[in-house]
Amino acid sequence: MVMDSSFTLTAIFHKENRILLQRTIKLILKIKPGLLAICFSLKMIPSIMPSLQIYLTALIVDRIISVLNHNYELISVIHLLLVQLGLQLLSYMLNALERLLRKQISIHRNFKVNEIIGLKTSKIPLEYFEQNEYYDKVDKVSNGNRGLEIADSAFELITSCVAFSSFFYILINFHWSILLVMIIIAAPTLFTYFRIGKLSYELVMQQTQDIRKANYLYYLLKAKETSKEVRLYDLQNYFIEKWKKAFWINATDQYKLEKKTSLAMFGNDSLNAITNVIFLIFLLYIASKGLLTLGQYLALSVALNSITASVKMIIINFTRMNENALYTKELFEFIDLQEESASTYADRHNNQLLGKELAVENLSFKYPNKDKLVLKNISFKVHAGEKIAIVGENGAGKSTLVNCILGLYQSIDGRVLYDGVDLKDASPKFVREKTSAVFQDFVKYHLSLRENVGIGDVKTEMDDISVKRALSISGLSKITEQLPYKLNTPLGYSFENSYELSIGQWQRIALARAFFREAELIVLDEPTASMDPLSEAAFFEHFHSVSENKTTFIISHRLGSCRNADKILVLKAGELIEIGKHEELMSLNGEYAKMFYAQSKSYN
Repeated sequence: MVMDSSFTLTAIFHKENRILLQRTIKLILKIKPGLLAICFSLKMIPSIMPSLQIYLTALIVDRIISVLNHNYELISVIHLLLVQLGLQLLSYMLNALERLLRKQISIHRNFKVNEIIGLKTSKIPLEYFEQNEYYDKVDKVSNGNRGLEIADSAFELITSCVAFSSFFYILINFHWSILLVMIIIAAPTLFTYFRIGKLSYELVMQQTQDIRKANYLYYLLKAKETSKEVRLYDLQNYFIEKWKKAFWINATDQYKLEKKTSLAMFGNDSLNAITNVIFLIFLLYIASKGLLTLGQYLALSVALNSITASVKMIIINFTRMNENALYTKELFEFIDLQEESASTYADRHNNQLLGKELAVENLSFKYPNKDKLVLKNISFKVHAGEKIAIVGENGAGKSTLVNCILGLYQSIDGRVLYDGVDLKDASPKFVREKTSAVFQDFVKYHLSLRENVGIGDVKTEMDDISVKRALSISGLSKITEQLPYKLNTPLGYSFENSYELSIGQWQRIALARAFFREAELIVLDEPTASMDPLSEAAFFEHFHSVSENKTTFIISHRLGSCRNADKILVLKAGELIEIGKHEELMSLNGEYAKMFYAQSKSYN
């Protein structure tokens, strides 16, 4: 659904806008519809209270004058005052109850929008996460809850219309000229607020990436991950200057908009004030002729000011609905993003992913909206249980290749076949249940040690024996002895009583997480990059013994670890240029041999 920022509720009968409104209403009605109905009812009753109060005020003033002239007794005024008090207390009670219910609806609405965004994010193809445009969309959609506030604006609009009607009834019964006053007030106010709302939305959309950049620069100044380099390279002033520049560019644009808004509002309010004063002078003239009582004059004066405020509120809520609809558009555009495929792969494979052979046929890949191929026409076969090493220079496409094999990248040309079944026909959920991986940019979860390992398979009980077994495979069998709360010790630095690990220990935690799952295929992307040589040797020796029947892909720059691989894939600039065992590739004296000899020299 594509709509520009000129969308307004006046264009409601356009097909795309009609669909947007229907989807918005449908989503809103899913969130506590009962409370929504009660809230609307409570909102309606107080909207007629001001006109009743005006009527009572006029009666009270005239009755006081009559009491002073000895035409009525004082008790009659007290009765009217008590009625007025009762109406005020009722209005306060209903408003308090309505605010309470509206807060509850807002909490549920906030939760629902965040839930929708969170679930949608988990279903979007991983390729989107490599694009700058995706993060702009995420930042924009974070205003999605504001879009659903269209319901609040609609309620306010309706109650403002009810209040306007009651004031209008009071005034129109007095003189037809009130119509002219309303036109003079409404026309410029409507134009002013629509213009301000449109400019405000356009600025938010325009500044999305700039604000994200400013926030990132500020993050660099205060994050633990960057604190050492910021101090070592004396980067404080450098980043502060860059942040200040980005901050003030955004702030200046926001101030310019606020300046335009203030000038427009001043002009509009001034015109309304002048119009009101002219009408009040007209009322004063009529009163001087004895055609109005003092109470009637006061009531009409208050009604005029109230109807002016009602007109303003009608227009504000109408334009706010327009703004909210624009934010809703961003939410639904995000919801409509392509999702990963979801076919019934498990049913066709008797609950086994890889029993015989994995085949990659003419695989090519490029990121969405990019022309350059990252992988070019790659083909090879792997038998179940084989250990495969993938080597090559930085940027050769090694990590991209395993992401395609795992089905994390889906927009591929060519085929990845598990026992003859195309991965494109597979259920991502089933494939991932049968695979595990340690990525180069592994995650350091600030959770307990038990959870850090156990979330490798959340369907399995995180019992001590299973968790310690996985830790043992990764070389961390003794870590629990160092921790104050053993397996239940929080890791990281974010929370109280937590324990920070070295980068090498964090990598081993990631390995333990991968081994906690009983996977048929394991991918290890630079699994020993943060380990010392002795730890690396011990890890591979232990790993080969426990993964004997598992198909394994290992990406490594340390070619010595590739000697025992059943196959070595050599990538260069996205192409598979060599494939074979260590001895076979050395005899070719090609790219692999060249890299191996270059690395060997550093040891000699």
